[in-house]
Amino acid sequence: MAGTRYEEVGPSKKGGGNNCCLKFWLAFFILATLVLTGVVLWLLLAPKHADSSNTQTTGKTRALQTASGKSQPGLCSLPPAQGPCKANIERYYYDTTSGKCKKFVYGGCSGNNNNFITIQQCMETCSLPLVPSKPENCLLEMDHGPCFALLLRYAYDKKLDQCVEFTFGGCGGNKNNFETLEECEKNCKISIPMPSTSVKFDSLDAVCELPQDTGPCKGFYRRWSFDVSTGTCVQFIYGGCKGNANNFQSKEACAAKCGVLSGVKSETVVSSVGGVGENAVCYLPRERGNCEAYQQKWGYDPELGQCVQFIYGGCNGNANNFETKEACERRCLASLSTTLDAIDDVCKLPQDTGPCRASQRRWAFDTSKAKCTLFVYGGCRGNANNFESKEACEAKCGVNKTELDASSKSGNINTLVCHLPQDQGNCYALIRRWAFDANSSQCIPFFYGGCGGNANNFDTREACEQRCLANISMARPVTSSVALDPVCKLPQEVGPCRAMWKRWYYDVAKEQCVEFVYGGCRGNANNFESKEDCEARCGAGVMTNSFSSVCFLPKSTGPCRGRIKRFFFDSEAGKCAEFIYGGCMGNANNFFTMEECVSTCTNMVYDKRH
Repeated sequence: MAGTRYEEVGPSKKGGGNNCCLKFWLAFFILATLVLTGVVLWLLLAPKHADSSNTQTTGKTRALQTASGKSQPGLCSLPPAQGPCKANIERYYYDTTSGKCKKFVYGGCSGNNNNFITIQQCMETCSLPLVPSKPENCLLEMDHGPCFALLLRYAYDKKLDQCVEFTFGGCGGNKNNFETLEECEKNCKISIPMPSTSVKFDSLDAVCELPQDTGPCKGFYRRWSFDVSTGTCVQFIYGGCKGNANNFQSKEACAAKCGVLSGVKSETVVSSVGGVGENAVCYLPRERGNCEAYQQKWGYDPELGQCVQFIYGGCNGNANNFETKEACERRCLASLSTTLDAIDDVCKLPQDTGPCRASQRRWAFDTSKAKCTLFVYGGCRGNANNFESKEACEAKCGVNKTELDASSKSGNINTLVCHLPQDQGNCYALIRRWAFDANSSQCIPFFYGGCGGNANNFDTREACEQRCLANISMARPVTSSVALDPVCKLPQEVGPCRAMWKRWYYDVAKEQCVEFVYGGCRGNANNFESKEDCEARCGAGVMTNSFSSVCFLPKSTGPCRGRIKRFFFDSEAGKCAEFIYGGCMGNANNFFTMEECVSTCTNMVYDKRH
């Protein structure tokens, strides 16, 4: 035991084993960290490779699409796919539900081809050309509302793809209701097709082959439709609702859609607004154009039956535009005799009921009886010897040819309109209009029902006087000394426009016709183009007895129930007095102002009593 040696194990020996373990675990941790870092780096670097492969694939797909010219709806209809990787990359996909490209988060690998780096790539690949959608208001059905007014409005018709007129009752309805055609087209984005010159029968649009359809409503709107039997666009009266698509607001729109059939001589067709063949130019509206020049030109006014001056802007416009009055008259007035020949042709056409089965009362000129006679019209086709009233028939064809010839040679063919009776029409609106009263030889107000009626119907008193008073001075009965024509008593009036036109008016104080400068619009009827015209109407000794009887008519409120302040001449009291006018009918002893009543009646009554 004594020889045995024990070796003491000290602290240093134990620490060597611990250090060995520590080194092992430290090395393991470092190695694990390196491996994990490598994995993370691989994950970060892998999307770039995926991106390039995806981009190449998308590029190849798009290249194939471009080369073939065909779309691949399958690609664009795939759902967004994030893929199995965990990156957070912003990408775009095409959403078929909304029809738009949207963002989504891509994981970085796999997924599908509905995956685009930019929104532009997505739209170029998947978006179809956008067709502007109509505002919701434009897709609403036309709604007349529950009230009974007859207001002219416009609504978008999705079946016709255009804005059309309709009659609004005045209350209720919906927002597919516009006061003007321009407002409707602006809101509903109507595209206007460019006119074509002609079409062949075998390529005629099906719309153009539809029969003319007035519709069940009772409005009175002038429209145009294509007549297959004549191969031309013809005017007709549209009732204001329903009907069909062979219904155009202008002759130009009809021609743009349906054209003119080959082999048809359009110059032989009489326009229903008075234009014949090449003279249809004269019935175009006078258009200023969209430039800002200030050029004095001349255009034919079919309402007045004469050439009038207007301001032209310098560009666009239309062919009813002449440098001088003489050029305008050569084109539009000198051809009245040839127009009468065409009218004769219309009046010589046989009565034609047409193929439809309506039962409409119409008038036609009967050459065997030399007068206008009643017949039953079927409602479509037929021919132009077809008038809604006896007066319109006689105005067109004449009671006798000599009277018509005399009127045409004097340039006053349009004054036949002034001798038509006042006609309220068969609708029930209360639209204030003016008509010429042949008995009193003055323009008087009346309420127009809104449809039917005749051409002795003017929007303003001035339009009525210019049409009728300016052309009948030589035709009225005269006496030696009763009173001066009231038109000649009107004051000189330049009007609000700024033209510089030389005109003549009758000066009561000087008792002679005097030159003045007219502004070009409004004014009054004491306005003549020449001194001779003025003297023929107002010169010394030209008196009329037709007005004196007006002042001795009894006060008449008329059958309507309006409450309109007016003035009449009380022949018993010998003075003008106020009264309440009902708004329709009545008589010509009806003045807007006290001054008008006094100037018209006081002198006449004094002369008649003495």
